[in-house]
Amino acid sequence: MVESSPMCDPVKVAELEAAIADIEAALNAGATSHSSDGQSTTWDQDALNRRLVSLKNELAACTGGQSRPFFYTIRMNGGGNE
Repeated sequence: MVESSPMCDPVKVAELEAAIADIEAALNAGATSHSSDGQSTTWDQDALNRRLVSLKNELAACTGGQSRPFFYTIRMNGGGNE
């Protein structure tokens, strides 16, 4: 995973966007396997979803956008927004 750098080089951003587009196309097709020229490929939809989230977070970190935090703080004292 990419460190929280404010900007990545344009090549890295383009690679991330292309990978995201490929995974989204596969998920939108709803297929779980593909055969071509005697070669067969099978993939797991859940694994693709996890990878898609990871790539989107990495892209957000590169472009300076919002990404999910690594850690959450949970207040257990019963207080509201103080």
